[in-house]
Amino acid sequence: MLQNREIMKLFSFFKKKSTEETLRERLHDYFEDRVKFALKNGTGNPMFDGMMIQASVGSFYQEMKKNKELEYFCYIKDLDYQTILQNEYTKVLNKFKMRV
Repeated sequence: MLQNREIMKLFSFFKKKSTEETLRERLHDYFEDRVKFALKNGTGNPMFDGMMIQASVGSFYQEMKKNKELEYFCYIKDLDYQTILQNEYTKVLNKFKMRV
């Protein structure tokens, strides 16, 4: 039998996502892709692989931080782009630290 929480999750599947939710989801996916790429091309040495992940994720973070088009889009939509970007960056770093 489904609990109330599970039923609400089913209904939220059909809910249209806000611009911020979509942006967060996409940034998270891009960060995750960078982690997967670094792990796939890693050496098997946890310390070196961890540095590769940090470099890959950090590089993407810097690219996105300097992206004026995305920053302008977020300004128009009244979103705090830098905070959203920083939050997603921190989330993925904390997540990968638990794996490596």
